[in-house]
Amino acid sequence: MNTSPNQLLSEAGALSPSSRGPAPAKSLSQNTRQMAQNYGKLNQQVSEINQEQSAIERTANERRNSMHALGVDVSA
Repeated sequence: MNTSPNQLLSEAGALSPSSRGPAPAKSLSQNTRQMAQNYGKLNQQVSEINQEQSAIERTANERRNSMHALGVDVSA
């Protein structure tokens, strides 16, 4: 899904009605707002995971370099 939270909020009333008829605008808007909040939370979690992964990769590289400097073969 490549829709930003702001796009979700701006399109709150633009969704097509369901087969049971149109949903109340307030409910639709509330659902869209909730989706936008969840999207933001998910993006924050992905960002944190990416930062952790980068830190792990840096640590692994530093340890490989240290081992190599000590003459230990760490090719994997």
